[in-house]
Amino acid sequence: MTGRGLFGLLAVLAACHHDDEPKDGTTPTEPEPVPIELGAPRVGAAEGYLDLPVGTPLSGYTARCGCFGSFSKQDDRDSAYTHSFVESTGVQTWPSIKVIWVDNGDDQLVLTKTDSIYSSDELVAALTARLEAETGEDLAGRVVHATTHTHSSFGDYAHGTTWFLGSDVFNEEIFERMVDRIATVALEARANEQPAKIGVGWATDWDPSDTVYRDRRGENDDLQPWGPEGPRLGKDPHLGVIRFDDAGGEPLALVVNFGMHGIIGSESSPLASSDSGGHLEEGVQESYGDRKVVVMFTQGSGGDASPAGEQGDFARMESIGVRGAPLVRALADSVQTSDAPVHLETVSRAVLKDHDSIRVTRGGTVDWRYAPYDPDPGFTADNVVYAPDGSLAMPIDEFNTSSGAVFCGQGGIPLPEGTLPTSVEPYSRCLTVEAMSGLLELFFDLAPEDISLPLPESLQAGTTATRLGPLPTLRADGTRVDEDLLVGFFSEPVYSYGERWRRRAQAEPASPTR
Repeated sequence: MTGRGLFGLLAVLAACHHDDEPKDGTTPTEPEPVPIELGAPRVGAAEGYLDLPVGTPLSGYTARCGCFGSFSKQDDRDSAYTHSFVESTGVQTWPSIKVIWVDNGDDQLVLTKTDSIYSSDELVAALTARLEAETGEDLAGRVVHATTHTHSSFGDYAHGTTWFLGSDVFNEEIFERMVDRIATVALEARANEQPAKIGVGWATDWDPSDTVYRDRRGENDDLQPWGPEGPRLGKDPHLGVIRFDDAGGEPLALVVNFGMHGIIGSESSPLASSDSGGHLEEGVQESYGDRKVVVMFTQGSGGDASPAGEQGDFARMESIGVRGAPLVRALADSVQTSDAPVHLETVSRAVLKDHDSIRVTRGGTVDWRYAPYDPDPGFTADNVVYAPDGSLAMPIDEFNTSSGAVFCGQGGIPLPEGTLPTSVEPYSRCLTVEAMSGLLELFFDLAPEDISLPLPESLQAGTTATRLGPLPTLRADGTRVDEDLLVGFFSEPVYSYGERWRRRAQAEPASPTR
């Protein structure tokens, strides 16, 4: 083992029991370490579709809400699956489900993916419970749900009030149907398990002409957070693949990872679509001809990366697959795979996000924290960012909110009756959650008791990491090594976050115990 390769996937999150997590910001008691055993890899893969009813609202654009203009409204049709959002009217491409089930005899990883806007803790918990009931296996913390972050897939499956503005009021039937469809495909993947070979490949600057994807945040391109010799903040240049072969070396499945938003289907489109990520998958799968290969696109640092492509609308989506497939295959075909025994370890955690819990110490080298919330209406921040010695001035009092803020950067929220002003002192373009909660009651016919502040789903974030290896790895510089792969699951990371995570993970050794 010579090192660790790193992946970043968009996902929220593997099932973990958050009720066991301390709520006071303290570090949870570490369990007794358990040795991690090497075992021969077995892999099963399967795919299906989110065949949910047409009429289910699409998620990802608040502009589809009647409260914000009803973009994409086509006619006066009605649907039992919508409340305040516009009804979907058809399907361009059915959002897909992909599952890869990995087992080494010591542990398991159930990697599920849907073409959806986001995941939720409740969805993963329900999926885990269903799979445990069907298999008799302990899968707590081993089921991961990644999404491609398409803004044109079905919505209203998330419980949290926060998500209503992105996909309408929660609908129990849609939630249960999603769980059922994903579980069905996952069980098929498990039934397909067979001895397998696994390998990893990396490439950087693999799309220099922005044929497939491009930078979405040009304002920060001149920043150099890693110094003059480090990368600037354009699009994340990394392409990663995990190749799964059968015992004879023929491909079974392929994970493709880079950052690319699913936003070609705009707020004006009423058609469900897998968008850029799904069309990339289709292009790569078709490149294998008659060979059945499950291709899973996992969103990398896509928060600040947009799809490129050619022409417009659906032709542009298809061009992502046409142009992207040969670039992905060039890397995937260069990857060597092995059936040598591997370690497999997956860990899930909940990260507290309330004001008092957010604190960065970095081993005692810094002490970054927020000042306690000041309810005085006359409060004024000091607007001091740096101390005289150049360090960050602590505590931070420039985000003085009791429950957080939303719609930052909008400069006002457009409503049918006018524009709602935004301000969270000293930020002039944010809306307090308290103010937003009143609008939620109005938009979605909620009673005051239906909304508790701070919003429960805003108090913690789930994250998961998986370590698999050692695996044959083709590094971006062309060298070949055997090293562990560390896979991190986050919610819509940007390039600066993904790069910092890579560097931090590479700098800290992994423990050989679970």
